Amino acid sequence: VFARLPGRMAEARILRGRGPPDRALVVAEDALANAKHAGLKHTWAGRPLQLLHLEVLREVYEAVSPYDRARRHRLRQRLQRALRDAGRSLRGRALYASALARERGLAAAMDGEPREARRHLDEAVAVAKRAGLALDHMHALAAWGRVGRALGWPRADQATDEALQHRQRL
Repeated sequence: VFARLPGRMAEARILRGRGPPDRALVVAEDALANAKHAGLKHTWAGRPLQLLHLEVLREVYEAVSPYDRARRHRLRQRLQRALRDAGRSLRGRALYASALARERGLAAAMDGEPREARRHLDEAVAVAKRAGLALDHMHALAAWGRVGRALGWPRADQATDEALQHRQRL
């Protein structure tokens, strides 16, 4: 199981960029179940897998039609459960705090909770900047700008531009 985890993670990342996100979700959930079964879910190998699972699950949730209420409801419940599990597993891990806060903010924005979304996204930007995590800082700024533009936050365009500048530097 341990030898297959990196390959399954890579497969999920590749599938995430191509085609329907449902297939990437199946691969990510299978890899996470294997890691849990092998006792690796809360180790250095399982933590990035939990974040990948969160990201793919959120992308599937975004891709589902708003008119398919039953499927959106089931996916939202799965996303909340995954956020709760990841929060327990990643608590106190500075390396993952920014990514977890970003995912929580994006999930709150999709649920129509702008205050909670802003609180989590502000936390994601601050934690990434304080920890010196350039890639997470760029992702947090991009998410803050994307949600901010949709919700009419001031300086949202500046955050998006700053994220693009960070991306060009990286």
